[in-house]
Amino acid sequence: MAKKSLIQVVFTITLLVQSNLLWAAINTSQIVSSTLSALSCLQYNPVAGMCFWLKCGFHGCSIKTSTKVKHWNPDVVVSSYTTTGQSPWIESRSYSSGTPWIPLTNHSMNDYKGHENRYMQYEPPKDLDGDGIMDTQGNSDYFDAGSPPVYTHQNANTSIQLGGGDDFNSARGARKKHVSTTFREVDAIGNPALFMTWMLSGTGYLCPSVTYPYVPHHLSAAWDSFSWRYATIEMLYPASLVPGMREIGSWPMNTWGAVYPRTGFVTQNEGPKASAVAAQRAGDIITRSWQPHVYWPLGSDCSRNNMKCWAPGALNEKDPNTGKWQMLAPIAQNSCGIFGQNDVTSIHSWADNKLDKSQDFVWNLWRKYSCCKRKGIFLYSIDF
Repeated sequence: MAKKSLIQVVFTITLLVQSNLLWAAINTSQIVSSTLSALSCLQYNPVAGMCFWLKCGFHGCSIKTSTKVKHWNPDVVVSSYTTTGQSPWIESRSYSSGTPWIPLTNHSMNDYKGHENRYMQYEPPKDLDGDGIMDTQGNSDYFDAGSPPVYTHQNANTSIQLGGGDDFNSARGARKKHVSTTFREVDAIGNPALFMTWMLSGTGYLCPSVTYPYVPHHLSAAWDSFSWRYATIEMLYPASLVPGMREIGSWPMNTWGAVYPRTGFVTQNEGPKASAVAAQRAGDIITRSWQPHVYWPLGSDCSRNNMKCWAPGALNEKDPNTGKWQMLAPIAQNSCGIFGQNDVTSIHSWADNKLDKSQDFVWNLWRKYSCCKRKGIFLYSIDF
């Protein structure tokens, strides 16, 4: 009986560990597998048009042609998560746990003695006086009343205060009595599955992407920590001041949230939608140049590997031709779509069956490309 009970305990623990991994994290092999299984997102068109080339040699010049190919590439993996340094994409955590450039405030270095080599555990704010406003952190030995959730860098010599939050206890939102305000870190990194397009793009049957596998384009904690937390410059944009100007959804009846200001703070009751809004904001940033953020733009040059390539333009929240999203975690989907689905009159919310206990989400951002194999000096192209 004792042996049987031991086997049952081990089996139960194994299931719990597997369940935790399923909900809390995703690895590179799972990302590649889910990406390659999304054939509907690829939308491959092997004969989309024709390119015309001028080729000259010792015997004169001639006109050559090559077939234009169109399809979508999974440019970046976008992770939207609540705990700084704990990206749901396991292998990318070394990116997201870098030292952000935010000065330490409110606390001296002496406050962190004894915590040099580990992350401080975050505890939600507590309502001590019963007024409905969160007054102090549960970890009261280290935080003053009214201070925001804090995560510290592992090295006390470079200890840095990072604003964080979750769907239930965003301290900044709590102080303003905006109980639905939440904070999301967002990383946008080149999809590891892009190695397929890079291997086959020279054949003329696949278009190369503007980016490479594992190349970071936006790291909200490591690179963009200040602008992602403080909308100092973002509030100068008209879209930040005019309601309904850049809404994800249809304002005012069905809106998931505004694209501007493009920070990590989102006012949205449903966790999956809040993470989607944060992901859309990061996608909006990296597909444009000269934005007031620290990031690496995706750019527009995809002509390489002996291919003439036309890259997609900037991402727009209401235009499916500029980009589509595929959820990778907590649920791996094999279809793509845009955010902002109208579910006001529906029995079920878009967020149903997408809930994650850690409020961490991962998406692929797919974008449309067209290309031709080079056969000389480019003249022009036509689409069928």
